[in-house]
Amino acid sequence: GIDWAVNEGADVISLSLGGPGTDSYIPAAAKRAKAAGVVLFAAAGNDGPREGTVGYPGGYPEFLCIGAHDDKNNVAGFS
Repeated sequence: GIDWAVNEGADVISLSLGGPGTDSYIPAAAKRAKAAGVVLFAAAGNDGPREGTVGYPGGYPEFLCIGAHDDKNNVAGFS
């Protein structure tokens, strides 16, 4: 999907998906996207907020990792 979006001319790609471990497909696609000037966003996951709870692909260095906040602008208890 990342490669397809890049080939279709995307400037920004946002992924609302994730899991606890790395995989063998996304890192290479993310590197190609970043090299093409595409900005990548991904969800932080739902295991936080504490050290080591950022999921993947948000944990890859090519992604800007996005969390959630509550109505008081504090980090949400699940983010």
